[in-house]
Amino acid sequence: MIYEETNSEFEVSVESTDSFEYVFIKINSLFRPLTTETWFKHSKNEEGDFSLVSPMRYGASYNVKHSGSFFYKMTNEEDGINYKITKIPLPSKFMMIDDSNESSNIKKENENHLEKLKDNLMMLLPGDKSIELPQSEFFDNRENALEIRSKSDLQLLQPEEIVKTKFDAKILDFYVNQHYLCLLEERNGVEQLRTMTLKNKRWHTDAQLDDYYHISLEDNMTYNTQYLRYRLSTPHLPDRINEHNMGTHKTNTIHLDHYTNPRSPSSRREESMGEFSPENYQTEKIMVGDCPVVLSYNVNAYNENSPFLLHTLGSQSSKQDLAFDIGKASMMDRGIVYAYPMVRGTKYFDDDWYLSGLGLKRIERMSFLYEF
Repeated sequence: MIYEETNSEFEVSVESTDSFEYVFIKINSLFRPLTTETWFKHSKNEEGDFSLVSPMRYGASYNVKHSGSFFYKMTNEEDGINYKITKIPLPSKFMMIDDSNESSNIKKENENHLEKLKDNLMMLLPGDKSIELPQSEFFDNRENALEIRSKSDLQLLQPEEIVKTKFDAKILDFYVNQHYLCLLEERNGVEQLRTMTLKNKRWHTDAQLDDYYHISLEDNMTYNTQYLRYRLSTPHLPDRINEHNMGTHKTNTIHLDHYTNPRSPSSRREESMGEFSPENYQTEKIMVGDCPVVLSYNVNAYNENSPFLLHTLGSQSSKQDLAFDIGKASMMDRGIVYAYPMVRGTKYFDDDWYLSGLGLKRIERMSFLYEF
């Protein structure tokens, strides 16, 4: 056991890398903002201790994947908001296991190990004011626990920065296998896939779609493949899974969700039920003032008297709301237009779009309402 701590604020998962060379223990917070920590060891080192990738810090989350002699890490540890991709070299002692299968020598001094737990507890948000994030007593207890282990824990070598978030881009997810690194990012409000060949570090943009499309990476479990699978969602088309060749940059649809016509008569259903017809539906984006609004409707049922149904989850709205729903298609068949307002303060676009709508200044302007 790494450490003994009973706390309902966290969940722990154990998983293997796609290469099956390393085992990860991942600790994720059940509160927001997401806070994570990852421990690892070689899969053949059954009796060895797990080593720490980087210590937990409130508001900082990271995800680690393995390829060759490197760990690839997606992290927002700098400011708690923007993500970047780094490459961490693995010392040979973590890749070579002796014949006796005993624990590897993983002891190394790290003077900055505990200092990283103490700094950057203030997360600066866009604007002219910083917010002090609430802290859990769990972090004080962990600092004492890590201090006991600090003499024997590993601190990995200095990482090399590969991709850093720019002012017009946001990193959403990434995937690494033996030969390729694939990046899912949002640039100028549009989600896109970019692939880098690890051998020559050449980048290629593989998919760039309309801003109401939503891309999510599927489980790609094969380590030495050149194929990447991802799911594509739109308001008016059933989800489909595309298989993209990262070598030739060609994409094929290998699966398309099929639906039957939701308005088919109930009598003699097997004979009357027809296939869903995507060509009857359309999605477009309009501007209402400064606010983009995505509209989805049935082109055959729409007319100038069609009612509009405003769909929003408030600050929790995201592009996942735009995923196809057969129930919504049934409503659109009746002439209803689904409208998705992408107002500031929602998660449709980057973090600046979200945080600018939360409005420290707006709260300050409204504070007089609570004064007596």
